[in-house]
Amino acid sequence: MSQVNFILCLHNHQPVGNFDNVFEAAYRQSYEPFFAVADRFPEIKLCIHYSGSLLEWLERAHPKFITKLKDQVSKGRLELLGGGYYEPILTMLPDRDKIGQITLFSDYLEKRFGKRPRGIWLAERVWEQSLVKPLAEAGIEYTVVDDFHFKTTGFNEKQLDGYYVTEDQGKTINIFPIPEVLRYAIPFKPPLETISYLLGRRDNPHPVIAYADDGEKFGIWPKTYQHCYDDKWLENFFYTLRDAVTNGRLNITTFSNVIDNLKPEGKAYLPDCSYREMTEWALPTDVAIAYEDIIKHTPKSNLVTIRPGGYWRNFKVKYPEINLMYSKMVEVSGQIGQLPPDTATDARKELYRGQGNCAYWHGVFGGFYLPHLRHAMYQHLIEAEKITSKHHISNIETSDFDYDGFDEVKISDKEINCYIKPACGGTIYEYDIINKGFNPLATLSRRREAYHHKILEAQAQNSVNTVATIHDLVVSKTAGLENLLYYDNYLRQSLVDHFLPQSLDLDNFTRCNYSEDGDFVGTEYKFKVNKTEKSLTLWREGVIKKESKLIPIRVEKTVSFTGKDQLSLEIKYTITNQGSEPAPALFACEFNLSMLAGNAFDRYYYDSSRHNIGPLITAGKAEHQELFGIKDEYQKIDIALQLDNPTDFWFFPVQTVSQSEGGFELIYQSSVIMPLWRIQLEPGKKWTTRIIKKVKFL
Repeated sequence: MSQVNFILCLHNHQPVGNFDNVFEAAYRQSYEPFFAVADRFPEIKLCIHYSGSLLEWLERAHPKFITKLKDQVSKGRLELLGGGYYEPILTMLPDRDKIGQITLFSDYLEKRFGKRPRGIWLAERVWEQSLVKPLAEAGIEYTVVDDFHFKTTGFNEKQLDGYYVTEDQGKTINIFPIPEVLRYAIPFKPPLETISYLLGRRDNPHPVIAYADDGEKFGIWPKTYQHCYDDKWLENFFYTLRDAVTNGRLNITTFSNVIDNLKPEGKAYLPDCSYREMTEWALPTDVAIAYEDIIKHTPKSNLVTIRPGGYWRNFKVKYPEINLMYSKMVEVSGQIGQLPPDTATDARKELYRGQGNCAYWHGVFGGFYLPHLRHAMYQHLIEAEKITSKHHISNIETSDFDYDGFDEVKISDKEINCYIKPACGGTIYEYDIINKGFNPLATLSRRREAYHHKILEAQAQNSVNTVATIHDLVVSKTAGLENLLYYDNYLRQSLVDHFLPQSLDLDNFTRCNYSEDGDFVGTEYKFKVNKTEKSLTLWREGVIKKESKLIPIRVEKTVSFTGKDQLSLEIKYTITNQGSEPAPALFACEFNLSMLAGNAFDRYYYDSSRHNIGPLITAGKAEHQELFGIKDEYQKIDIALQLDNPTDFWFFPVQTVSQSEGGFELIYQSSVIMPLWRIQLEPGKKWTTRIIKKVKFL
């Protein structure tokens, strides 16, 4: 029987914006101890991908580790894979950025390690056939995807013992499949199970099997450090591999060696796909729940015929906030793309940092749900825009900035970018404080997730000590999360116009346990731009409920910059009763501010007295105030609402119950600050007020 060619490949990554202590923990618990074991088995070749953001950190924090990697590369024991420098989902980038990110990373690896990569790690294995041409033009010979990609298009298990050539527009690259069974076996099952699987594939004349998955499985994932190192799973695995090599049944090799010495199995064209679990996470929540139920009641022998069909790009539909961040990225990329290729190097690198994949999707990892990752993306995108707009002149633009078929309005100056969406309640959805690289509207609504039903199971599993793949483990990091599953029915943005029931209290509003008396939230406003005054007027003619009647109401709001510093925004409201009956109303204007930490001592609310009235995790009422705001001493920003006349404010945190590699957790997303007015609208009469959103640097 044939000798099996086995490729052992790891992908190691920490995203732009992650905390330094997380990088360090990953190094101490995974990257360093893995090589401490692997060094004792020099005959076992390795293929490893380190993302650019991780390598930059390693160069600063652990330069000796970089030296060790360089030595392993020079000896031919280690093959490094390239990719997009800051680990973007390549399919979401303009082609110029695909090629730019890959080329920048290939140049970096060649300079640091003396060898240019021939292959790339495809972030989250998100594949579209149109990738072939830019990959080939960037000098890439191969990549790796899951066997799921192949099986989805009709390949069977026996056809996946090698690699394939794929083509687009006359350009070709090679693709290696990754067996899902090995992703779930390594390092969670006894090493002999992996060997048995590999040796069971020797019927092919020249079988090639590539294992490729996250390196963090070896120490970072729950309970894996003890499993891999204290209980010596990794050491036993390497011993088992070495025995199979010694008796001639296994050849541990690299991707490049296989390409140089073995022919491809044939040609393959793959569908738009990613690994199986990702296609499940991308499904709409109701569909994902139904799919999970089908899987639960389907015999394993029939599972191969059931495929979820989710498509990665639909994360931008499932989470509109992702689409807003993506749209900002494309806008900034377009600005930089108009510059000569050999200019704006710093701006391009900031753009690339703002394209890191983790904040653009959500699954078993926190990703998009983590405010500091969203903040990092906006920070780098704003900085890239700032570099390219050094002589920026104040402007007001109308365009479909978020690619949904409706126009938005952008009011900009050297200090602020303010994006307003007339089609969705006339809300402000982005407010870039340029000198701080900060968008306090990088918010997130609370929404139902397919995994929420698992939270009821989590407490029972907290005491489980057996190691399991992260896809199977259910652990809660906080008790009582099942009582905090509240769901919003609108996006948590600013200038959200509410007409609330007169008897509504803060607790029920916080939990979204109420119905609007008006029809203004999330509905389309008409608008008119005044370019001379750089202002925007929005209006909607809707209704509010009074007992069993609907009273016609017109809401008009005008938004403009005010003040010499161009950091303050003025909002003028005019509400008109267009009916023939009086209309008592509880009108509220909701503002959301995502200040990154809810329980930090240096971020707190204050009222007209200027006193600290509690951290951002606090909920409460501030009565008869003409000023209410948030002071962030960490970022040295003060954001406040100044009113013409005193009124009451409600304030509370928006917190999500979400899933991460560490388990289910409660995450602070933003703070709601909302002035409320009890008004009596007489027929044909108008009510007016003015709000000034003030931004100051501390």
